[in-house]
Amino acid sequence: MYYKFLAYSLSPSLDGIVWVVAICLSIVIIDTFFQTETLSHMAIIGNSIYFSLLFDFSVKWTVVIAIIAWLITIALYYLIWSKFIRPSLLLLLGKGEKELQESSEGETATFRIIEGESFVKWNGDLWPVEDGSKCFNNDEKVTIDSCLNGIIKLKKK
Repeated sequence: MYYKFLAYSLSPSLDGIVWVVAICLSIVIIDTFFQTETLSHMAIIGNSIYFSLLFDFSVKWTVVIAIIAWLITIALYYLIWSKFIRPSLLLLLGKGEKELQESSEGETATFRIIEGESFVKWNGDLWPVEDGSKCFNNDEKVTIDSCLNGIIKLKKK
């Protein structure tokens, strides 16, 4: 039963195209949360291969169509998804380390010592602090001076 549904859904037809595009878009959205482009590129390649198989040509023309479809899809991915949609999603859902680097400078945070390690609690998250910040007391209010690669540099409040 499931095999028949899968074979029908992915057949070279309009329904099949809709299913493949939906699956590829789902993979690209999931890839946004992992903040890599590996899954997105795999989805783009799969989409291009599927599109090239829709045409009943010889193998060399099928390969040419797959390459052209890949180029068009990769261009759309970088022009539309990476420039507009992905930043909008990240803005709505939070950005993690990018948010820290862009908007933490000059903000007030709480210095924490946990198991002998120094951290700063800012915006509900704990972030590591650079070495040399042992002069602060636990639960002391501090000001974030800068951030580089997720490690915070502090100044006294």
